[in-house]
Amino acid sequence: MKSTRPSLLLRVRDPRDSDAWREFYGLYAPLLLRYARDRGLTPADAEDVRDQCLETVVRKIADFEYDRARGSFQGWLRQMAERKVIDHLRRRRPRLAASAQLAALADSAPTPQEVWETEWKRGRLRFCLDRVRGSMPERDFETFRLLLFEELPVDRVCERLAINANQVYKAKARVLAEVRRTIAELDADGLGS
Repeated sequence: MKSTRPSLLLRVRDPRDSDAWREFYGLYAPLLLRYARDRGLTPADAEDVRDQCLETVVRKIADFEYDRARGSFQGWLRQMAERKVIDHLRRRRPRLAASAQLAALADSAPTPQEVWETEWKRGRLRFCLDRVRGSMPERDFETFRLLLFEELPVDRVCERLAINANQVYKAKARVLAEVRRTIAELDADGLGS
């Protein structure tokens, strides 16, 4: 990803920009799907909600004006996803929606905004890690993966990859720097926060 690329929100206004749409889909489709699943929908229902949200984006993106004072793209997308989930739940479970059982579940469950924020952060990190993986030496990324995802201590990473501790720390720092740079690019486009 180039550091001076045009805003993704502007690029997806052109339906012929398949690269922009592929990037947009890669960033937001998994987020929408996980959010709908975390809100209690079945896999098929969550896919319906994701697709409905993406269809709405396709229809409305040309008129979307990014203005931080009015709210972020993330906020607009979250509100849309929440409305679609609620509509879906109402259509699918009218009895449960009015029951005390649902109210009890809602009290102990995270709020929709908390679910969205968690999934937003996870999705953004996952997207950035996928991006970074393609631009980093495989050994650096594997070092990072072993440390952070498998939670191996440095000495075990050294042993497994036949490298020294200094190389482990440098690889981790390089990957983290790239992840931070990628996140900053998303933020600059208004897509990361």
